[in-house]
Amino acid sequence: MDSIGWIKVRFNVPNTGSWMEPPKVERAINGPVS
Repeated sequence: MDSIGWIKVRFNVPNTGSWMEPPKVERAINGPVS
């Protein structure tokens, strides 16, 4: 299973460029790390 695959489905990103830049995506995966 490709990470990008589940990331796109999980976050339902309309723009493919969204997951290409994993700044907030990575944070979301890790959780609400404030």
